[in-house]
Amino acid sequence: MLSGFFILLEDHFGVGDFIEAADVSGTVERMSLRATWLRAINGTLHVIPNGEIRTVSNRNRGWARVIIDVRLPYDEDIDRAEELLGTLTKEIVEEKTYASIMQNEPSVLSVTELAESWVTLKILLMTSAGQQWAISRDLQKRIVKSFNQEGLRFAYPRSVVHVVE
Repeated sequence: MLSGFFILLEDHFGVGDFIEAADVSGTVERMSLRATWLRAINGTLHVIPNGEIRTVSNRNRGWARVIIDVRLPYDEDIDRAEELLGTLTKEIVEEKTYASIMQNEPSVLSVTELAESWVTLKILLMTSAGQQWAISRDLQKRIVKSFNQEGLRFAYPRSVVHVVE
């Protein structure tokens, strides 16, 4: 009960917040001095005794960041992909639907990883907390459509076998 008292007093989270606590995540449906009820995305209701909560990650406070990794094969035109990603992020943040939730200008980072079969470009957007999922889904859909229209390819794991006689 003491833990529940401090959770409520210090306003760590509230009903409606999406949190991670005690190795589970979900939307807070109910709180009391003794327990917290979390509804997971798959519908499972988790009842967590407040005394078991050591760390809380609250995804509904302040701001949030959208991070999208775009993997390209090494032989793809990276400059063209960067340009297209820059155009898409600029378009989406200027739309009336998203303009009010954006916290700053988006960034399209150049190559952030050299992997076995691909290079990774990274997109960063800062949004109002709780809004990151909608803009992330929309932007990823636009990326797929635009890459397909422009003939740009996404990377996937692959192996090349050279047979030597």
